[in-house]
Amino acid sequence: NARATLGKWGFTEEAMTHTIAILGVAGSGKTYAARAVASALDKPVVVVGAAQVLKSSRAAAVAALETAAKDAATSRAVLIFRNVDVMLTNANEGIAGPVLTARALESVIRGFPGVVVLTAERLEDASFCWLTKVIKLPEHTGVDARATLWRATR
Repeated sequence: NARATLGKWGFTEEAMTHTIAILGVAGSGKTYAARAVASALDKPVVVVGAAQVLKSSRAAAVAALETAAKDAATSRAVLIFRNVDVMLTNANEGIAGPVLTARALESVIRGFPGVVVLTAERLEDASFCWLTKVIKLPEHTGVDARATLWRATR
């Protein structure tokens, strides 16, 4: 059941303020798993994708994350940041280096009163030592693996 699955991932009734990363290759079910966490907690979701951040300046990118965090906190939603690795490695025209840094992301997340899920193919930056939990999905998830995940979170 959903509570058992969340327990395996380190969630407890006493401490539902967590920041987790779900890692896996494209199409492995990262976003699906993040939404399953929200569903199991009976919470809505607020999703921020890399495309929303990458078309911004650094200041606008951080402001967009802060706005999403406020919206999620107000609605008591699970906050999902999709493709964080892309957010942290891609630059915009006219900006030297990435649009977003791990430190800027952490500053937005630190004060969030609920569950935050980061999805990425990989996070190799030591700056992510503040994550509560890292879940690595199998490289080759097929229909059977996704069905198992779906059943486990119902």
